[in-house]
Amino acid sequence: MMPVIECRRFVDTQVEIDNQQRPR
Repeated sequence: MMPVIECRRFVDTQVEIDNQQRPR
């Protein structure tokens, strides 16, 4: 079992949170 998709989704969520916290 290689949770690559889950890992990518997790990173995407982290990036979204970071963008919301630090809007350009």
